[in-house]
Amino acid sequence: MSLRVAILMDAERAREESTAMQRLAVGLAAEGLRTVIGHADGTDEQEAIAIEPGPIPRVCLPRRVPFWLRDGAARHACEQFEAAFGQGQIDVLVVSGIEAFDLAVRTSSMLDCPLIADVRSREEAEYVSRRPQHVSLAVAATEPLQRHLAARLDADHVECIRPCLPAAPTHDPTEGRFIVMLGPPRDHSIWTAAMDGVDDATREMPPDRQPMIAMELGESRADMQVWAHARERNLLHRIVSVEQIDHLRPLLGAAAMLIIPETGQVVRSVIAQAMQRGVVPITAQDPDMDFLEDGVSALTIQSADLRRSSAWGTLVHASMNRSDDDELGVAARTQSVDFLASRVAPRWSTLLNSMIHGDSIPLGIS
Repeated sequence: MSLRVAILMDAERAREESTAMQRLAVGLAAEGLRTVIGHADGTDEQEAIAIEPGPIPRVCLPRRVPFWLRDGAARHACEQFEAAFGQGQIDVLVVSGIEAFDLAVRTSSMLDCPLIADVRSREEAEYVSRRPQHVSLAVAATEPLQRHLAARLDADHVECIRPCLPAAPTHDPTEGRFIVMLGPPRDHSIWTAAMDGVDDATREMPPDRQPMIAMELGESRADMQVWAHARERNLLHRIVSVEQIDHLRPLLGAAAMLIIPETGQVVRSVIAQAMQRGVVPITAQDPDMDFLEDGVSALTIQSADLRRSSAWGTLVHASMNRSDDDELGVAARTQSVDFLASRVAPRWSTLLNSMIHGDSIPLGIS
């Protein structure tokens, strides 16, 4: 009998990775596993939303509930997951995003099934490592995150599997003449330095050739400070705010340049999706992002230079003058291969079968 897998994402992860998770579920189906996906992004009034049917059913669950109603929310999640499968018990629950962690713990306990934590940042690794009694296994997106978790959890309970890329577009997207800056901002001074670097590197271009800048901005104080700086620099006409990453994935994946100004960001599949096209990310040096190696598959800036606009401008200028088939672009494409569903889904299948049926199945597959 095929394994039944429930994947529970919090609201933020659903906004970023819904399409990619759907692709992973399709890949797991090819491996003989059945999957239902839960989005913990609904309000209290949306608890009764019907299951969205399809090859990969989707369930909408409450985003936040008072503590005295959380057991009820978990029971509701159990009912929704089991109804989506039609019959039989869920074998394993995967939680992605720490805002859904409490709901996942309660739900897995009621279902009496193992809980696997999908870990994509240092913050998430710290969160999960403080709650080892609730997690049967942690799956890290990078090897540094895996080592970080293994130092705090039993190493036998930690694995490394890349996030899954969504399906490739059916047509070759035209490269957009715009630059994407992924956030959200925490230190506005770093973001304004990166913005000034982009402006300095592109200022001499004709106005109609200057690239637009798509920035992941919200409504926090740091976001407002970035907006204020853009106004001072007369850059508002070149800036577009981006919030729904997954909805804009085809557009963002076709960007000419991808900038990650700060360390500690979540590992996102949209980064590898851009690299698949040969885009070489410009990023703050982050030891957890092992697939972004300076001078190999990425252009990185040391922490001491993050607030120097000239450092950003130099790399932006260098990126603009790259050829499409240079060594950096080839290496970026090579790194993105590990994110393909054809690589990721078999590793998840082997891991899940080994967990449920025993450890006779080797995990170290390519």
